[in-house]
This record gives sequence, structure tokens and C-alpha cells, in this order.
Amino acid sequence: MAKPNILLFMMDALRPDRLSPWGRDAVAVGPPHPTPNFARLAETGVFFRNCFSHMPSSHPSRASILTGRDPHTHGVRINSRPLSASETTLTQILHNAGYLTATTRTFPPGMGRGFEERGLVSKVLSPFDAGPWDIVKELPQMAEDEAGTDVAQDTTALIRWLQHYVADPERRRHPFFLWADCEDTHEPWRPPVPYNTMYDPDPYDGPDVSCPPMYSPHLTERQVRHARALYDGVVALEDAHLGRLLDALERLGLAQDTLLIVMSDHGVHLGENHLWRKPPTLFDAVLRATLIMRLPGVIPEGRQTDGLNLVNDVFATVLDLAELEMPAGAVGQCTSLRPLWEGRQQVRSFLPLEFNLYKGTAGKGIRTERWKYFYYRSVGDLMWDTMSPADVWRGEGWPLTMLFDLENDPAESRNVVGQFPQVEREMRDILLNWLIDSENDLPAPVPGD
Repeated sequence: MAKPNILLFMMDALRPDRLSPWGRDAVAVGPPHPTPNFARLAETGVFFRNCFSHMPSSHPSRASILTGRDPHTHGVRINSRPLSASETTLTQILHNAGYLTATTRTFPPGMGRGFEERGLVSKVLSPFDAGPWDIVKELPQMAEDEAGTDVAQDTTALIRWLQHYVADPERRRHPFFLWADCEDTHEPWRPPVPYNTMYDPDPYDGPDVSCPPMYSPHLTERQVRHARALYDGVVALEDAHLGRLLDALERLGLAQDTLLIVMSDHGVHLGENHLWRKPPTLFDAVLRATLIMRLPGVIPEGRQTDGLNLVNDVFATVLDLAELEMPAGAVGQCTSLRPLWEGRQQVRSFLPLEFNLYKGTAGKGIRTERWKYFYYRSVGDLMWDTMSPADVWRGEGWPLTMLFDLENDPAESRNVVGQFPQVEREMRDILLNWLIDSENDLPAPVPGD
């Protein structure tokens, strides 16, 4: 078959349990509100309920998706670290295979290699305008503040690129790889009208909770409800613009031969155990990522899978569907998800987890279907000074080793270290073996040594 077009829409920190395809079994924050366009996409593709990020950090997660490799091997373990030029990216592979490659925004250093066009959003917004007037003119029904959101701008940029693609016979000779990246579900959560009151219509005159401190036991029930309503309002905003994109793909005749991937880089805490945003934890709430894939005729419709997988498995899956060879450095670190939607087998028996973001904090972990084990090598004062001087989550009193029985405690509220010594030994062995097996090869010897 012809190589499929590929469109990946990244929605930062989008939790899958806030989408209606998840169902009504959300553990701690209540059932999701209707998201008809996410549901529409899931009904025509596959919804992965147990996709996870290695760590709750944007750049390491994106680097893993682009290389197929774990953070401790590709080296991007903090947001400020560039991706090494020695790493091969998915975009480079696709570009070398004849794909047209474009992204709506710029990438962190080292991650944009292989994209012929970058910053498509800048072609939508005039540099001489103070506001997003071009989008407002194109969509007069959209309020100006909504037009200024990432997802509105990215969707408009994608649709314009696709319109030009369809109209150009020479470009139509090549498949495309498009990457869009919006951060509306990243805190602070500031949904525009009417989404700002969609799920909390009662007047609210309390403190700003669009970006709560990471550890907030002091928040009242009313404040918690309002903060979650703000997040869900942004989810509804993204759902609306996903609908625009789905309609455009149909209208332009591209839906049938385009692999559409809608995903997030990680999750976010919404008050579980009094935690918010992305503190240095390895809990499911902050690691579970959204992943929905659709490719008519290849991926079955309306499938949901509980099989464990990681965000970097998208790398292997794309190469599988495009019939391209996996680079040697990614072999053994990622795997195609095809067996999950075909119902043949599980692709992972465990998930490696790691954390190395906050000053004074570093940890590793392992998650299986039933158990979660992680170990902090060090736990210091955990601050995010750029967000708020009061934004401190202190680790004093937290044990360095944690074990959770996910079958009996899905909320991860009871650390059972010491109660299952055999399980701890098995999980620790899995962790150590993974660290050894996944290490980079030793560098070539220096001549003369």
C-alpha cells in the first residue's frame, strides 16, 4: 500500500480520563464531561487507555517520541537540555523517505531536525498585528480571545497547509508528516468565553486557582471544583477545534489515507492526594498520556485497549505503518502498537519510569499492570521558582522507596513498602535489569589507547 500521510497533534498535559471515551470510571476527579469530537475520533480508531510517559516533563517526552528512546539514553532528562546531534529523529527518517515535513511551531534545541517547514502558525498571524486578527477574519464566529489560543491557531495553520497541499499536484505526489503542538491544557488554565464558565457557572470570587501550588492541602472544596472546571473548560476548547480538523480532513479528501495521532506528552495532577500540576512524582495521574490513533482500513474502528505502552512506542508504530526500518538505537526501547489493536498480544510487561527535573530530586521506577515501584535517590526542596515563590512541595517525611498495589489502590494513596518483600525484590530486579539493558553502547575506543 502507499505510504500514509501522518498528522500528529500534541496537546500538552491532556489527561485521557477527562475525555468521554474513557467512560465514567475516573478514580479521583469524577467522570469526564462530553467531548464529542474526541469520541468521534475514538469511534473511528483506537483509544489507548494505558499509554504513559516516562516522566512528567514535556521536552524529555517529546524527545522520546521523536527518537523512540528512553530519556536516560537520549539524554534529555530536563527541559533545558538539547537533543544530541547524534540522535536520529522520526522526522529525519520520514523526510529521507520522501515525506514533506512541517510543524506548526518551533521545537526545543535539537528536536526540529528534519522539518522542512517550521512555525506554520507564524504564517497565519501577521507580524504587524497585535492580535490574532487573521484567524478572527477567517472564523467570525470565534471570539478574539479564543482565536488567540494555541489550539485555534494550530488548527487554522494545519487546515491552511492541507488546503495548499491538496491544491498543488506536485506536492500531492509526496506523503506528508505534520506535527502540531498546543499548550492550552498546560497550566495556567485560562479557557476563553464560553469555556471559562462551562462547567462552573456559579459566580466565583475566590483566589486564582488556574495554576495551584503543587502541594495544596489548603484548597477548599469550592476552589478545587473551580480549578478542575477551568481545566475541563480548556479540554472542551480543544475538543471543539479537533472537530474543525476532523471536518477539514473529510472535506479535503484526506481522512482515508492519513494516520491521525492525537496525543499528549504526559498527564497532570488535579488535586489527587492534594497534588496539582506536575510535581516530582511518578503517580499515574501525571504520567498517563492521551493517545488515539486512526488510519481507516488498517486500524480497526472503535477499539479500546488496556495494554501497557509508552509514548515512544508511537515512533515504532509510525515506522511500522510507513514500512520503514527502525534505527538500531531504538531497537529494544520502543515497539509497534499494532499487536494491541489487532488483539494478538501485549507489547510490554512493564513500564520504566524516571524523574530528574527538580533541583535535588532524582528517581527511577517501574510500573506493571498491578504494581508501581519507585525509588528516589534524593529528595530535597522541590521548587518551581518561575511559577510562584510560594510554590513549594517539600519531600521531607516521604519515604525514598514507594510501592503501590494498583489493583486494590488505583488512587495510589497507600504506600505498602515493607508489606510485600517478594514483590519489592522482583520490581527492583526489573528496574536494575532495565537500567543495564537500556544503557547506550560504550563509545568507540580512542585510537592509540
